[in-house]
Amino acid sequence: MSWNTHTKFLLASGDDKGEFKIWDLRMINTSGGNNQMQEIEPITKTRWHTQAITSIQFEPREDSVLAVSSADNKLTLWDFSVEMDEAELKKQTEDLNTNGMFIPAQLMFLHQG
Repeated sequence: MSWNTHTKFLLASGDDKGEFKIWDLRMINTSGGNNQMQEIEPITKTRWHTQAITSIQFEPREDSVLAVSSADNKLTLWDFSVEMDEAELKKQTEDLNTNGMFIPAQLMFLHQG
């Protein structure tokens, strides 16, 4: 897990299946008078790695950049402030149909061991 030092309410976590999530802790609420925690959904859920996430870290001066490493010997850098416009989405779809590979717009860097 990694706390975002720039934006205190963001937390990133990784699991043994290669998936990582970003959580907005402002979404945690108690329901009713019995103080039971309400289940929250992550604001981002990404499955790119093929094995367990071994390390995850927000960039200390930028709240949207995240580094993720995995037992699959890959290191990825992500920028979740990036959003695809229609032309980019169309190109991604064409690339997927052409070579069977979809690369998310948020993926900035991939080091493959």
